[in-house]
Amino acid sequence: MGHILPQNSFLRFSEVMYDAPFLPNFQSAVTPNPNVTTGGVVTPRTKSIRNAFTIEESSPISTLTGIHFSYQNLYSQYQDPSFIDSQTNTVTIGLTHVLSRADTLIADSSYNRFDPHGGGPTFTYQLTVGDQHLFSPVTTGSVSLGAGAAVLPDLNQPQYTWLGHLSVSRKINERLQWSAQVGRDFNITSGITSTVLVTDSATVSLNQQYTQFLGATAGLNAARNYSLGLKTSTGYETDIYSQDVSLGLNYQLATWLFSNLSYIYTRQEAIKNPGGDMVRNQYSFTLQAHW
Repeated sequence: MGHILPQNSFLRFSEVMYDAPFLPNFQSAVTPNPNVTTGGVVTPRTKSIRNAFTIEESSPISTLTGIHFSYQNLYSQYQDPSFIDSQTNTVTIGLTHVLSRADTLIADSSYNRFDPHGGGPTFTYQLTVGDQHLFSPVTTGSVSLGAGAAVLPDLNQPQYTWLGHLSVSRKINERLQWSAQVGRDFNITSGITSTVLVTDSATVSLNQQYTQFLGATAGLNAARNYSLGLKTSTGYETDIYSQDVSLGLNYQLATWLFSNLSYIYTRQEAIKNPGGDMVRNQYSFTLQAHW
């Protein structure tokens, strides 16, 4: 059934499913959707299934102002019983307002319910305000800052932290572009704990387009994942440092079919973590169909 929307509006449904020996730990050209990653946490091999169903809607409410809404259901299941199966429901509502030709104000609020198998639910609330800025025709940047609160089943009062990001991207020429970002966010997708983690992350990426169909990517990622509000005299209940280096080649086989050949080196140091320290060399070939 068709749905008529106002001009410059959209309504989109999407579903992403990942079934593999382990989930990717960082977002990359191979896994452009962050919902299938572990937020930087490197996990041992076990059959892992993750499914993300998302509804997104955006509409203008005036010439310069728009409103957007999204709902997502995220389901995770693991063969190894030491991992945490879970289901997550997230609702996000936000506003955008054009301040000038160079600046757009963005405000987002979200509510999340994280239900781990065999444990009580965790609720998170987020509110951030930021700006997208056009420095030049080839350079853009964005910044956001706000607060997050988590209501954990093991604690009697909410736990608070600041959230936000700072990013910049630049086109060196028509075929070459680099980008960098640092930020802090909640992590509900690690799979190793029945509570929410806080992720401090940094990312640098380089994209080269050789032809209309052939491109290459390179990336550096680093993250620290730790428990919110669960710090004792010996440190956080979970405390993990991870880094990876990735190289990839992308080739478009058809208008709807894309291929990727990649190598990812990952290293993890676990101050406190059920999975422990880990080094992984991953070679992969993937096919992605879009319709």
